[in-house]
Amino acid sequence: MIVGIAAGFLFGLAVAGVNTAVMARALRSRSAGALTVAVALRTVLDLLALGAVYLTRSVLPLPFEPTLIATAVGLSVGIFGLAILTMRQRSRTDSAEKEGE
Repeated sequence: MIVGIAAGFLFGLAVAGVNTAVMARALRSRSAGALTVAVALRTVLDLLALGAVYLTRSVLPLPFEPTLIATAVGLSVGIFGLAILTMRQRSRTDSAEKEGE
């Protein structure tokens, strides 16, 4: 059971890392269209990750429910990474604007 939880959490974190990279790139572009596409892609990637866990439940010798829940938790932790990245970018922008005044 512990192996399933660890595998699901690490898989969720890996997908969350991809999601964070996609969102960071969209935020840097400062385009509403890019942001919309990034949010849609993020949702699709989350659904594909959870779907992959569901479809491999009979192939992998891991307990299904704990693995699925751990994957969802790993995906959710990625949101915090994105929030921290966004806050750092804003603080850099704010400090650069204050120095320019």
